[in-house]
Amino acid sequence: TASLDLDYSQCRNYLINGNLHVNFTKNFGLLTGFGFEFNRFVFKENLQVSPNSGQFQSDSAISFGSYKFKTNYIQLPLMLKLQTNNQKLKFAVGGTFSYNLGNKVKSEYSDADADYETVIKGNYNVAPIKLSLGARIAYKGIGLYFNYGLTEMNSNYVLVSNDHRNLMPF
Repeated sequence: TASLDLDYSQCRNYLINGNLHVNFTKNFGLLTGFGFEFNRFVFKENLQVSPNSGQFQSDSAISFGSYKFKTNYIQLPLMLKLQTNNQKLKFAVGGTFSYNLGNKVKSEYSDADADYETVIKGNYNVAPIKLSLGARIAYKGIGLYFNYGLTEMNSNYVLVSNDHRNLMPF
């Protein structure tokens, strides 16, 4: 049976945000704007995924040197913002609405005669809308963030065993 367990040491998430701050008081306000989110998922097991059906299957014939499943979103945060009196330290909590812009798989593998690299774009059964809860902390414009997905990333990925499992990004 194929497993959707992730190798978290190889997974990545990047956000680029243009934020708009609306201050209600000196220490309280609203954070909104827009941003781009880039995700890279790497599985513990040697899996392949179909670009159209999103079906994952174990592959024992090819041993991948690298197999990366990537998703890209445009997002709109809506968060309550708290800031300290020194104005350089800011906290925010709230939600994020994201729309999927595209997905792809990049794989690298070798056989006895050559090295291969493929990039295949496809829907991969990824849900077009993602809703998340999040928190942010920033000092002098540089910050850390935490997002927890409220909606499933996929439209019900199917493993070769017909065991229905879903990915929940965080």
